[in-house]
Amino acid sequence: IKVTGNGRITRNLILGANYLQSHILHFYHLAALDFVAGPDTAPFVPRFAQPDLRLPPEANKVGVDQYLEALEVRRIAHEMVALFGGRMPHVQGIVPGGATEMPTKEALLEYAARFKKVRQFIVEKYLPITYIVGSVYKDLFEQGQGVHGCSCFGVFPMTDDGKTHLLKAGIFLNGRDVEFDPKKITEDLKYAWYDDATTGKGAAGAETNPNLDKKDAYSFVKAPRYDGENLNEGSLKRGFKTVITPVEYTLSIPVGYKEAKVDKMGETKKVGTKLGDSMALTVYLHVLRMFANAWNTDGKHNGGDGVSWANAAHPVASRGSAGRTFVADTDAGTYSNISTDAFSVSAITAAQSRANRFLTPDGMPFLCDFDTVLIAPELEEKAKKMFGENARLTPAADPESAYNAANPVYGMRYIVMGGGADGFTSKQWAVCDRRLMKELVNIVYNTRPTVMQSPQDNPLKDLYTAYADFGVGWGDARQIIFGDPG
Repeated sequence: IKVTGNGRITRNLILGANYLQSHILHFYHLAALDFVAGPDTAPFVPRFAQPDLRLPPEANKVGVDQYLEALEVRRIAHEMVALFGGRMPHVQGIVPGGATEMPTKEALLEYAARFKKVRQFIVEKYLPITYIVGSVYKDLFEQGQGVHGCSCFGVFPMTDDGKTHLLKAGIFLNGRDVEFDPKKITEDLKYAWYDDATTGKGAAGAETNPNLDKKDAYSFVKAPRYDGENLNEGSLKRGFKTVITPVEYTLSIPVGYKEAKVDKMGETKKVGTKLGDSMALTVYLHVLRMFANAWNTDGKHNGGDGVSWANAAHPVASRGSAGRTFVADTDAGTYSNISTDAFSVSAITAAQSRANRFLTPDGMPFLCDFDTVLIAPELEEKAKKMFGENARLTPAADPESAYNAANPVYGMRYIVMGGGADGFTSKQWAVCDRRLMKELVNIVYNTRPTVMQSPQDNPLKDLYTAYADFGVGWGDARQIIFGDPG
C-alpha cells in the first residue's frame, strides 16, 4: 500500500507533535523530580529518602515553575496530535495508506498556532534549563554507558518515495556510520532458554523452541544482533531468572456409543468442556499453591535467587549463572519481603514504604506501585471494611481511625487467595504491584490445556483425554511483600 502525499505529511504532523510532548514529559514529569526540590506536597512528594539535589536555589525555583508550566504545554501538544490523530494518547488516526483526517486549512492553522506556543516554551525555557541541569550533574554523563551503538529505521519521510527522511536510516557502531540493511537483523539465543540450533536467523525464518535446561541461559528474551554485532547491551546477569519445572497432567474419560445414544440430558456432549475446565482449574490451583508455599523453606519451592519467595534474606543481585540458579552477589546485600504485622491499614502502608526503599540488582531505586492486596479467606470480612464489598467500593475514610481521616489505602483492591493447601491460610496476606506481578510471575506452557479424542480397539468406545504440560514460577520477590503474624 502506497502512502499518499497528504497522508505522509499528516503522519509527520501527528508523530512530530507526539515527539514534542514525549520529550517534555520525560524531562519534566518523569525525570525532573530527581533533580528539583519542590514543596512538600504532591506531586513533589513522596521523594527518595536521600535525594541527590544539587541545583542552586534560583535554578531550583525555575525548575519548579517550569514543571507546572510544562503540564499546560504538554496539553497543547496533545491537542496538536489529536487534531489529525483522533485522540491522544493511543492515536487511532494513522492507517494503511496515510491518515484518517484530511489536512484542511482550518486544521493546519489550529496546529500552527499551537506549535508556535510549544516551540517558544522549548526554545526559551526547556533548552536553557536542560543546559543548567547538565552543567551541575556532569558526572552522570559517565554513568549508564552502553556499547556506543544505535540503529535508526528513518524518521519523518520528506518525499513521497520514502527515500529521504529528516532523520535518516542508518547504523552507528564502533565509530562507524553505515547504511541500514534490515536483512542483517538476526536473533541471538546464546543466553536464552531456546535451542541453539535456531540462533542467528532473521525475523522471516525465526523459530521458538524452548529448552529450559540450557546451560548458562537466564532469560526468555531473544537478543537482537545487526550483522553479528550487539547494538544495545541489555544483560540480565545481575538479576535472577524465573525457575520453572513444567509437569504433564492428564485426565481421561471413556465414552461409549450406547451411552451417547441414550443420554437424554446431553451429558456426553459436555465431556470435552468438563475436561477442559478440569485442566484450567489444575493450572489455577498450581498458581494458588505457589502462593501457599511462599513461606516454605524446604528447598523445593525456591526461586532463582536460591531462597523461598517470602524470605528475610533475598539476595539483591547475582554474580552470574550456575546451572538453573544464580550465584548471589554477597557484596550487594540482602532485602526482606516479609512482614510479621497483622493485616491492617497501617501494615499495608508500612509494607508500601519498605518497598519504596528496595534497590534493583543494578543498585537503582526500585520503582513500584503496591496497589493490590492478597488475603486469606478468613480476612475477607476485615478487607470489606477497608476496601468495600466485593473489592469494588473504595471508602474515603480510614476504617481504623477515630478521627475520620483520609483512607491511605483508597483505590486499592483485594483478592482472596484460595485457602487451605491451595492458597493463603489463617492470617496470611500480601501486598503487591499488580503490573510487576504480571511481568515477574509466570505460567509457561509447553502444551496449553487441550482435549484429545482417541479411538479404542472397541469401535463403540472413544477415549477423551485432557492434557497440559506447564509450570509456574517467579523471577523476583521485590514486587510483593508477604505478611504472616504467626
